[in-house]
Amino acid sequence: MNKLFTHLILSISFLLFASLSAYAQNGTISGKITDGTEALIGASVQILGTSTGTTTDFDGNYSISIAPGDYTIEVT
Repeated sequence: MNKLFTHLILSISFLLFASLSAYAQNGTISGKITDGTEALIGASVQILGTSTGTTTDFDGNYSISIAPGDYTIEVT
């Protein structure tokens, strides 16, 4: 019975650890920047307060990796 209890505790610990590590992973934000009618080529997209950024492509599209807590982007 003691061995079963130990395996149960280890299994629960593993599941808890796996769920926490999945929560802390980076995500991606993507979109298209326009002036209302045309795509903006070469616009700078940056996560506010960091040096992480990218530029838009020929069609105005961008994709940028974000960390948990990074919610504000700035377009210039």
